[in-house]
Amino acid sequence: MSHTKEPWKRYHWGNDQVTINTMDDDKIAECFEHFKPNDHAANARRIVACVNACKDLETESLESMVKDGDTLYETLMEGASLVNKGLKVAESLQAKLTEAIEALELAVLITESHPRWKEIGETLEELKR
Repeated sequence: MSHTKEPWKRYHWGNDQVTINTMDDDKIAECFEHFKPNDHAANARRIVACVNACKDLETESLESMVKDGDTLYETLMEGASLVNKGLKVAESLQAKLTEAIEALELAVLITESHPRWKEIGETLEELKR
């Protein structure tokens, strides 16, 4: 099922009604004051902010992200935490690879008299790239 494309905006029709519109001013939804004064304006503001922030995300993806009671924020923070852990692992591996290359370079310097030293040096240069 598709929805009206973003971005959306709010339009105030006086004190008791706020509409949510497309940028071409086509009406998408209306928010009315029912229980607390000005809740309708705050609700419309939040709806528009959420819809515009989730542009390009499929509705089904949003629903599956929060199906277990987590908020979208919690889901995103969990994802960011996993990315950070992955970056730390990558940095650690890069540091270890750099150490190994430096050790191999030293070994090459020591064994320059070896008949295959040029081939080994070229391989090390390729690993650096």
